[in-house]
Amino acid sequence: MFWTCDFVEELRTWSDGVFEQRAVDPRFRYQGSDISVVTPRHWKTLEDQAETDKRFSDPIVERVIDHPPQLEACRRLQLEDLKSSGGIILLSKP
Repeated sequence: MFWTCDFVEELRTWSDGVFEQRAVDPRFRYQGSDISVVTPRHWKTLEDQAETDKRFSDPIVERVIDHPPQLEACRRLQLEDLKSSGGIILLSKP
């Protein structure tokens, strides 16, 4: 199985919490918002490590990026030399 129901639910709970803690700029209320979340290992490489409502680090991202079944699916599709940017983007449509 790609991702378990428990992992998907954990991601849903986590992302709901992220959006509850961060206000969407009213200028973008019709467009939604995007939040960049990076792995702690990538965060350490950034010159500007100041967290904002739209940019921060969280270890759950490592679990998304490094998920073994996901990596295996890419290998089977012969997607070689894939390199993660070290982060994910959370999109919200109110």
